[in-house]
This record gives sequence, structure tokens and C-alpha cells, in this order.
Amino acid sequence: MVARAAFFAFGHNADGESWKVAIAHPISGQALATIPLDGCGLSVSESTPVEGRKTVDPLTGETVQRNLLAAVVLPSPTDAEAWSTALLVLGEEGLPLFERHNPNGWALLVGNEGKIWQVGENAN
Repeated sequence: MVARAAFFAFGHNADGESWKVAIAHPISGQALATIPLDGCGLSVSESTPVEGRKTVDPLTGETVQRNLLAAVVLPSPTDAEAWSTALLVLGEEGLPLFERHNPNGWALLVGNEGKIWQVGENAN
């Protein structure tokens, strides 16, 4: 399971299946989604002061506090990294923008109040 990372995977494991990565809730550690990866990138961004992981909102200069985690799957791991950070900062308001620019992408967002949003069809 991952909490904060970026991955790119291609090919299959020894059983001939796509590589799978579980995304963990940043506080409870509970698995939120399992992502099959084959020829795509996954990025997970967090802002959890408990762990000392902080992302700064470039508009305010303050630590992002309204969202705990954003995960994105896209063909490009670089694009996935940029979008996971952007969604962590923008929150649910950024999800329509993500979908418009990435119609085949997948994203997961965890708010600090415990609400979870998901767009796209990639996770199990």
C-alpha cells in the first residue's frame, strides 16, 4: 500500500496480471482503492501534518489543510504527479477541470472531513 509516491508500471507480474498498487487512507491506513497499472503512471500527493508531509498552496503560501490526499492515474507519470498536487490544492472544485483535460484519467480525493471523491473508471 502507498501513502505518498509516484509510480510507472508496464508489463505484467509473474502471474500475467497487471501490477496492482493499493492506496491507503492517510490517517487510518485503510485501503481506499487498488489500482491496476500497465503502461501508466500513478501519483499520490498528501498533506498530513501528523506525518510532517506538507503541501503549500501557491496562492496563499499556507499549508493545504482542507484535503488530505489526492491520487491520479494517467498515461504519463509526470502528468499524474502534476495533477495529484494540483488536485490536493484545488480540492473537489478541481475535479471537473481534471475530467475535462483527462477524459480517460482516474482521480481520488480525500477531504480532511473524511469525504472521498472519485472520478474515472480505473480502480477496483
